[in-house]
Amino acid sequence: MGERSERRIGPKMTRTIGRMTIAMLVVTCIAPFVAYYLASGVAIATLEGQLQRSLVLTNRAIETEIERFRYLPMVIGEDARIRAIAGTERGETALDAANAYLETIVRQAGPAELYVLDAHGVTLAASNHMTPESFVGQDYSFRPYFRYAMREGEGRYYAIGVTTGKPGYFLASRIDIAGKPPIVVVVKADLSPLELAWEAAGVQTAIADRWGIVFLSGNPDWKYRPLAPLGTEALARLAAERTYEGADLAARRPILPEGVGLPTGALEDPALRIAQGGAPLLARFSTVEPDGWHVLAATGTGDTAKLAGFWALAALIAGLLATGALYFLHQRAQIIRMRLRQGELLERMVAERTQDLACEIDMRRRTEDELRRAQEGLIHSEKMAALGRMSAAIVHEVSQPLAALDATLATAGVLAGRKSAEAAGARIVDARSLVKRMQRTVKHLKTFARKDASDLEDVSIDSVIRNVVDLAAPRTKSLGITPIIEALAPSGLPPEK
Repeated sequence: MGERSERRIGPKMTRTIGRMTIAMLVVTCIAPFVAYYLASGVAIATLEGQLQRSLVLTNRAIETEIERFRYLPMVIGEDARIRAIAGTERGETALDAANAYLETIVRQAGPAELYVLDAHGVTLAASNHMTPESFVGQDYSFRPYFRYAMREGEGRYYAIGVTTGKPGYFLASRIDIAGKPPIVVVVKADLSPLELAWEAAGVQTAIADRWGIVFLSGNPDWKYRPLAPLGTEALARLAAERTYEGADLAARRPILPEGVGLPTGALEDPALRIAQGGAPLLARFSTVEPDGWHVLAATGTGDTAKLAGFWALAALIAGLLATGALYFLHQRAQIIRMRLRQGELLERMVAERTQDLACEIDMRRRTEDELRRAQEGLIHSEKMAALGRMSAAIVHEVSQPLAALDATLATAGVLAGRKSAEAAGARIVDARSLVKRMQRTVKHLKTFARKDASDLEDVSIDSVIRNVVDLAAPRTKSLGITPIIEALAPSGLPPEK
């Protein structure tokens, strides 16, 4: 199974894997930046949603805190003790009763201060009449809330108290009394609990007035700083109204980046990036009516960068792992191809070597055949040479029986003429013996001169020896040698001579 799968890996697949590896490497180089951008965008969108929800909660908290005291000036103005001090005919008893009443209301309802102004803006009675910072006798006609109340019936304004130096939100209502000049009842609400809650929670939340001056903030560094640079008209107006008495607004650095104006607070407005102590913040704004306040909610983006960096790193690691896996597959495919090429080369070499060996074997077989034929030729040549050397003896061996045969036949003919049958028969027998002797000699010569190899068969060694002796008899006889054949009997008895 593994071998078949390896053989399916061809050059095309290897090139495909190689191209995929290069493409994955390119994607790995790009993916961290894309992942960082996408993760940063998602994180920023999440932070913007959180800031929007924070703004909604902050606006409700502000409205709730203000609504607690919104109708208090009108309710107090309906009290007879307050109405009694209106006009020019007021006695000490009426003033004391009004002061005591205002002091009781502050103690029970919880506002910071309560006081009553005449038609000229001079304080007639106040809840703090017994303190060194008493409002009684103070002229607050320059305050916008007094002017708005006298002109429109109601006025509201946030400022630092010129008498106490404590900031507060002033709610004023004009009380009209028949036959007497109107009076203005003012409630100073303390919004510092909101600021303390923001500070305790570490929330980057602030409230700025319509000029963009931050007067409440969970970040102390933003307190009494403008959101954007203040114009000459705004500085002159704030100085005339003594809104932020003692604060050098012109010298304070704006919170928003340079070139960014006051936000409208609309939902479609984009989030702004601001700096706080070198740390980047993401900020959104909303508006609180009817005062035109700007509510700022900000949060750090450091975790956003870390989160985006984490996803970029994760994308890089995933890309490297994928690239490594593809590179491993590419290398494995190349190794398999190399092994297949080596196997094919080895098979080719084995086939070539087998063919060479077959050629060598065939050549050796032909060489052996040639050597065998040459050897047989040499043996035949030797036989012919030996036969030539024995020719004289052979001629003598053949001529002698022929001469004897001739003489025997002549004698047989003479005897036959004399009608001596017995003697003629003996001569004929001798003639036949001589013919047989010649036949044996010729047979031996033919066998000796035969060139081709005969079939293998059982041969009696005795007959072979006797044939050799018969063949060599003429030569041995001429030399005066008498061959003796000694052979052991099959039973192991002494040989016959």
